[in-house]
Amino acid sequence: MRIPRFPTLIHKRLLVFLVACFSLASCSDRDILPPQKQAEFCVDYASFMHLDGIVDTPAPGNARGADISGSYAYLADGGAGLLVIDITDPASPSIIGSVDTAAGGEAWDVGVEGTLAYVAYGSTGLVLVDITDPSSPKIIEGVETPGRALGVAVSDTFAYVADDAIGLIAVDVADPGTPVITGIENTSGEAWDVALSQNFAYVADKILGLRVVSLGDPAHPSLITTVDAPGGARAVALSGNRVYVALESGGVQIVDITEPALPEVIGYGNVPNAAWGVSAEGDYVFVAARTSGLIALDVEDPSQPVIVGTVPTLGEATSLLVKNGRAYVGSGGAGFRIIDVSNPESPPLLGRLDFTGPGATSAVAACGEFVYAARTNGELHVIDASDPGLPEGIGTIHGLGDLREILITEKAGYLAAGGDGIHVIYIANAGAPVVTKSFSTGGDARAVAIENSTLFVANGFSGLLMVDLLMWYDPDPFNTYALSGMAVDIEVLNGIAYIAVAFRGLEVVDVSDPSDPRTLQVINQFGTVLGVEISDGYLYLATPGSGLVVLDIAAPGPPPVVGTIGTIGNPTSVIVRRGIAYVSEGLVGFEVFDVRNPAAPKRLGIVKTRDAVESLSIRGEFLYGADRNAGFFIAGSQCDW
Repeated sequence: MRIPRFPTLIHKRLLVFLVACFSLASCSDRDILPPQKQAEFCVDYASFMHLDGIVDTPAPGNARGADISGSYAYLADGGAGLLVIDITDPASPSIIGSVDTAAGGEAWDVGVEGTLAYVAYGSTGLVLVDITDPSSPKIIEGVETPGRALGVAVSDTFAYVADDAIGLIAVDVADPGTPVITGIENTSGEAWDVALSQNFAYVADKILGLRVVSLGDPAHPSLITTVDAPGGARAVALSGNRVYVALESGGVQIVDITEPALPEVIGYGNVPNAAWGVSAEGDYVFVAARTSGLIALDVEDPSQPVIVGTVPTLGEATSLLVKNGRAYVGSGGAGFRIIDVSNPESPPLLGRLDFTGPGATSAVAACGEFVYAARTNGELHVIDASDPGLPEGIGTIHGLGDLREILITEKAGYLAAGGDGIHVIYIANAGAPVVTKSFSTGGDARAVAIENSTLFVANGFSGLLMVDLLMWYDPDPFNTYALSGMAVDIEVLNGIAYIAVAFRGLEVVDVSDPSDPRTLQVINQFGTVLGVEISDGYLYLATPGSGLVVLDIAAPGPPPVVGTIGTIGNPTSVIVRRGIAYVSEGLVGFEVFDVRNPAAPKRLGIVKTRDAVESLSIRGEFLYGADRNAGFFIAGSQCDW
């Protein structure tokens, strides 16, 4: 099908001048700077706080409290009971045992002492489980509590249960076969969590705050004082002479308990969501902040806590334990997360630039020391990034429509603008690009790719559009081809187009003769595919359902899957350079993976940005990101090994 062409936008004499000046431009985003230059700004993402491993817990699971003993994690998993997880390799944790501790109940918390696990099991009460063989846990006995067992801590021959509206309950477990309730201290509110230190119990009361209870007589706990907690206390953790209280209203309260009978509030740390879990190690306190994930605060100066790191967890981070440099996070129905917090800080961003007005930043690309940022309100921003720490806007082109992607070549830039078609920009002077032509695609231009002298456009529900670039400054659309669904991204190599088709998967099309394309295969086992990338004979897919997927396309025939790895968020795009994959994941930020062995991708790190990462671009040592409503950012690429 022949596509009608729009008239050229520049005067013929200017066009001749631009062509003559072409030799000034060279803007491939695959240019790599020398290693010594790259090292100035590169980042070792694995050396910062990052996700290690994920466990998808079985239905009707609801990952909550956990305890660690040796190389095993014991997880209270709601309706699924108690799970035993082998954490010998934190990057590949696996469930090796389980026991449904009470039919119809829900496991809320667990404490491990020796070969016994003590499970707070909601309305069922406290259940004791023999874990001598972690792969085959067995229920020994239980004791029904009068309220709802939500938290548990163990000391010597007593277990102390936070029993919701009833308060704190002491259970004598000297004989595990016959546990006996010996005392109850009514905390007058809702007891949700408990931590022990010496002869005192510190109870998080959801209504009344922090309750300090004497265990001088371990069989008969006795309330001695209360510390008000704004918005109520959800969880509690101890470190040295401090108690950290997770606040329902958001944040953490820091209490000095040098004298337990006279506790003193010495600081507050704010977090951007309700705090449902808290744990501390060294000079840091960690907060499970529901949809905000895991947040690390530096509390060396407790009067001025500072957020230093964030790792999104997908699902709600609702419970937390930190031990020996790793955080174990319960994420409700989303499962269980292991996060390396040996360095609690997040990887740094080098610089960023915000934009004003409506519209979202949807794509970025670099040319020399300049960056182009495309926005959905039709603006193309030109940014001087010669100082990556202080990028500066130096110009804007308006009226370009719903910009979705930028492709920079040695000759020109091509802007995919949704229903507004394709715009061609000349970049001989990279700091002052000129629009040379605009034309309609007859559809929804989402992404573009080039091979030989043809521009291929992923054109939404209008399929695949072929454009003749024999005269790059005057492109000529000449053919369309229907696809199985909505085309949203495309890569082309050796006459084969790999097209991401939303809600359908991956469509592989022979375009060796662009006038007569033919579908070779539709691969729908991954569901929706939103991003595609080719690197060194492999095809990388960004899939919301399967995470990062790697296919081998070096050999002829249907490409086999050689590797997969789950992502924290829903991937929207992927780029690969020097064996490193960078995956944009919307509100989660972006993740970094080692794919030098494509059959076994490894997680390196994650960066949570201000808003939502829509797409990424890389050139030399710099990574550029479109951060939706928060402009764009510059980060360092992964350091070479």
